[in-house]
Amino acid sequence: MGNYQQIYEEVRQEAGREVRRRHILDVLILRFDPAASAYREIEKLVIKIKDDEILYRLFATSIKANTFTDFQSTFQQVISPVEKETA
Repeated sequence: MGNYQQIYEEVRQEAGREVRRRHILDVLILRFDPAASAYREIEKLVIKIKDDEILYRLFATSIKANTFTDFQSTFQQVISPVEKETA
């Protein structure tokens, strides 16, 4: 029975991460309407991030950034080289 609970918890956590990823990407579109190529590059990396803290920081940055370029700059600093390699 415990194994099912663990699986359920993992699925629930991943669903939460997926929602956060979608929110980051939605905010970028709504606030900045970036060029499709720039958006796709960010999207390609964001959808593979598994670290909740990084996702939270990126969501906050997507809201606080003054420009899409500002977001991209912070994005490059927040996402670690390891995340880039696995993304």
